[in-house]
Amino acid sequence: MAAKWKGNYFDGKSAASQKVEIQHVSEGILIEFADGRMRVWRSYEFRLKQDRPQGPIRLEHGEFPPEIIEVEDPSFREGLKEKH
Repeated sequence: MAAKWKGNYFDGKSAASQKVEIQHVSEGILIEFADGRMRVWRSYEFRLKQDRPQGPIRLEHGEFPPEIIEVEDPSFREGLKEKH
């Protein structure tokens, strides 16, 4: 079973966040929403943003305002290094 991480998803339209589970897949990351919807962000479609040395890992997808996923667990970043 692939490792899953918990994250917060922001749609870029409102300040409200949604809880999601994220896992690394060959194409990029698979995002699973609480309502059962799933999406894949391909590796070339998102940017890794880490503004501060401490704090969540932040992924941005799309143009302004971007969709954002924040993941608190630093181990999530290891899988990103393998893909990028």
